[in-house]
Amino acid sequence: MSSAHDYPQENSRPVASLALERLVRSPTALIECLPLGVHTCDHKGILIQFNSRAAQLWGHKPALGDASTRFCGAYRMYEPDGTRLDFSRGPVATAISSAAPVRDREVIVERPDGTRLNVLANVEPLFDEAGNLVGALSCIQDISELTIAQRQQRSLVDELNHRVKNTLATVQSLASQTLGSTAGVAARAFELRLLALSRTHDLLTRTQWESADLLDIARVICTPDHKHVRIDGPSTSLPPRIALSLAMVLHELLTNAVQHGALSVSEGSVDLYWQVFDGRLHLDWREQGGPAVTELSRRGFGTRLFERTVVNELRGAASLDFNPSGVHCTMDIALPQ
Repeated sequence: MSSAHDYPQENSRPVASLALERLVRSPTALIECLPLGVHTCDHKGILIQFNSRAAQLWGHKPALGDASTRFCGAYRMYEPDGTRLDFSRGPVATAISSAAPVRDREVIVERPDGTRLNVLANVEPLFDEAGNLVGALSCIQDISELTIAQRQQRSLVDELNHRVKNTLATVQSLASQTLGSTAGVAARAFELRLLALSRTHDLLTRTQWESADLLDIARVICTPDHKHVRIDGPSTSLPPRIALSLAMVLHELLTNAVQHGALSVSEGSVDLYWQVFDGRLHLDWREQGGPAVTELSRRGFGTRLFERTVVNELRGAASLDFNPSGVHCTMDIALPQ
């Protein structure tokens, strides 16, 4: 009586084990199991072998060993922007001519019926035991659906950016008409805050709202109109939520420095420095050379924004010291992994 864990035997070895062994010993059977298009060619680019997935992507089965079909079985090939690409400059030809691997090169292959597919090619040059180049092994993956999805995403983000810009412009116009000339200082402050927000939106737009670099944020917020702000820090990628929050905090610090602090006099200056270690952003804002500083008896909008943003929204630590020699601000914020 056999147990539930017995396997069918062939010459006292599990059938599954024998099947796997045959599969490994047969390169043709092995590449047929792959979901990628795979083909090999000799050092001249003449096709030696391809699997059914490659034929499916090409739209036909090219003849093996045909000197008129070199490097690829597709009917035509194009660059991602639609520019015609000769097979002699394609991924396989590049790997053979350079004797070096080609990684993640995107091209468009055209079938005989005119349909086109976006594919990602990875090519490995092949060498014999003496180190002589004998051919290449190419793997191609259909990324057409991913390409379409990315294109649609870019279109949606572009539309969102357009609408956000229009909304900001509308808000600015409404504020100007509502406040009127009697509230010039307040209207100007509101306008500058919108401008800081808009500039940061522009930076995020460049990366399809994936991230913005702190170095770029510091430059667009602090230095366009102020030459006495010195910036020193490494390129640091920030997700949108942190990027927007820090941009507004830096804007408020700058505004305070211009109105009351170091930048209110010609000899004053500001040093903005940051570093990243152990997954945390440590930022330091230090003013010097300005008028003697006294702590404000009333906490203004900038102070409240600073505390609310860094401590509550970003879950960080912050200090704002009104030293007589100049305002000194530090922030410590955890960055996402």
